[in-house]
Parts: sequence; structure tokens; C-alpha cells
Amino acid sequence: MLRGLRRAEPAVRADVLEFLARHQSADLIDEIMTTSGLYVGPLELLAQQEMALRGWYGLSWPTANGGSGASTAVTTALVECLEYYLAPRIPPTAEYVAPMIIRHGTAEQQADWLPQILDGRMHVALGYSEPEAGTDLASLRSRARRAATGWTLDGEKVWNSHAHRCTHELLALRTGSVADRHRGVSLFLVPIDLKGISYHEIETWGDVRTNRLVLDGVEVPDSALLGEVDQGWRCIVGALERERISLGTSGHLLRLFDEFIAAARWTQEQGRAVSEETMNGLRTYWPRLLGCHRLAVAAARRVDEGEPAATEACMLKVSTTELRSEFAAWAIVAASRFQQLPPGSLLESLPEWLYRRAPFHRFGGGTNEVLRDIIAQRGIGLTRAADPALAVDR
Repeated sequence: MLRGLRRAEPAVRADVLEFLARHQSADLIDEIMTTSGLYVGPLELLAQQEMALRGWYGLSWPTANGGSGASTAVTTALVECLEYYLAPRIPPTAEYVAPMIIRHGTAEQQADWLPQILDGRMHVALGYSEPEAGTDLASLRSRARRAATGWTLDGEKVWNSHAHRCTHELLALRTGSVADRHRGVSLFLVPIDLKGISYHEIETWGDVRTNRLVLDGVEVPDSALLGEVDQGWRCIVGALERERISLGTSGHLLRLFDEFIAAARWTQEQGRAVSEETMNGLRTYWPRLLGCHRLAVAAARRVDEGEPAATEACMLKVSTTELRSEFAAWAIVAASRFQQLPPGSLLESLPEWLYRRAPFHRFGGGTNEVLRDIIAQRGIGLTRAADPALAVDR
């Protein structure tokens, strides 16, 4: 699975191999499958701390901001590689939020926040969706109002993943009128323990905790504003592009495929036949898996070349997350056809784990239904939907 890193510097490849040799274990995999959607276990925390020390959190950041200056393609390959080995991921804060701070933050904000993100002290939850504004962020109603000492924040956010294990919250709030749609949205980055902020668990069947966040008269200084007033959407767009590429990586699916290949070979070595249904399924899924992997490479390269990648990122995210649901559901049945699995096989646990988490990936970064509209409009050039509720702002 290190083939995706072949374009990286030899030092990066060696770094990944050394990290996996030190931390990859059955115990870590079991802990991640059991607890990572709820809290950070001790083995995962130890691995995350070393990832930060190795500079992976800032791998693609400019060197002037404390990063390594690696390409998006290399960073995407690293994320896919870590997925394949079921290791901890690079946190969304480092992947999506930090580039936003680098591009739109003041010098003071960068000096304050980036070092904390780089060494793993600062983790940010994304406060975008609301009860009446999911993927359609133009309908946001939670509000930030000018106050004598800065701003007062009020409202409610939902699907606020990882808020319970984060130190800060990035809030998209209405500062203009609702009629302004995207042009009246501003971003605020605030500590999550401020007076007036509370969060409440929303259970999911995938063992991934998400939250409802309530803002009740939260007072923040002007320094909490990220970017310009009413221009928050400009900041969000670039972050969504990166998030969709990251959600579209295929490491977990490629690992599941290889687990089937290993089980099939072992079964044949034991003198038993592998069912034709299983073999036909693997023949069917392999080209689709490879296609998603290559689409991720292409989308990352467009970002590196400075080309618009919104359509490619949407195509990648839709393709991979839909395949995740389908392949995992097939794998649950296919794994049961083996009379016996080889020692250490993950086919008893990995298919169900991926299937239970699949809905989270389908709606994270924008629901697939809305992303299909974006693909139709921007990628194919079709006109917007006649129903305003289905239209996607450019």
C-alpha cells in the first residue's frame, strides 16, 4: 500500500515504514474499531502524539508556517496509507482547518493557533450544519451580533462530530441577512469551553458520536473572527474541497479487498474451493476500487496544479462513499461463505465496522444527493433545479 507514496521523498516513505513498525498492532486496530468514534484510546493517543512529532500534521503546510511543504498528492497518499493499515488518521483540524487559517487568518491568529495544531494540542470541531440548514449552508440562522467588546453568538448546530473531544469550535454564523445567503456568513474560531456553549450527544448506529451544539449568548472578541465579515463562505469552499478528497480515499476498502484475497489464497492452500459468488464479486469490485483510488490521485494533482477541483472532489467523494456502503454490505455476506478464516483475518470485524460507519461518510462534507447536483451543474453544465430548495449555489 506504500505504492501511493512512490512520488514522495524517500525520507517520507522511510518515516511511514518506521511509524508502522513501531505502532501497527492488532491491539491498536481493535482499539480504533471499538472506541475511535467515541473517544481516543491510549494506544491511538500514543500513535497520534508520534504523528505530530514526525510533522505529519503539517505535511502539506507551507514551510513558512511550520510545515513541510509537501504536495496535496503526497498528503492524500499518506492518508490512504494510514487508512489501509487501520492506523489513526491525520486529524481534520490539520487537514481542513489549518489551511483555512493559513490562507485567511491574521498573522496573530496564525502565530497563536498553528503551533497548537501542529503539535496536537488544538483540535477543532466543524460547526456548520443546523436543524434547518444541513448541506444548504446558505440557510444558516444561527447568528453573530456586534457587541461592545466583540461579538455575541446565539443559535444551534447539529451533526457536530467530535465536539466532545475537541478544544475549539469553528462556527459558521449569520452576520448579514438571511436574504444574503452565502454572502452573509462569517466564521468564528472559539474555545469550546466558553460560557454559553454546551453540547449534547446524538447517538448513531455506527458507534460514531456526533453532537447538538447550543450557543446561548456566547461572548467572543474580534480576534475570534476568521477571515472577513460576511465572507465566511469563501473560506469554507476550499476546506470542503480538501475534506471531500480526504473522505474519498480508498485505504479501508483496499484493505478489505486484500483481506479477501488473503483468505481466498489460504482457503485454496488448505485444499478447499472458494465460492464462485465470492470470486465474481471480487472481480467486479476491483476495477471500481482502483478507479476511486486513481480519481483521488487526479483530484489531489489538480489542487497541486492550482486548478479548480470542486467537481473532481465531489465525484470522488460520491463514488467512494457509495462504494463503501455497497462493498461493505457485500463483504458481510461474502465473508460468511468461508468455512474457516485464516489466523489474524479481519474479515470477522472489518466489513461490519465499515458498513456501520458508511452513513457518516455519505453525509460528511455535504450529502451525496447535493453533491450530485454540483457535479451536474459544474461538471456537465446542466442548469439549476427548478425547485429553489434543490438548487446549489455556485
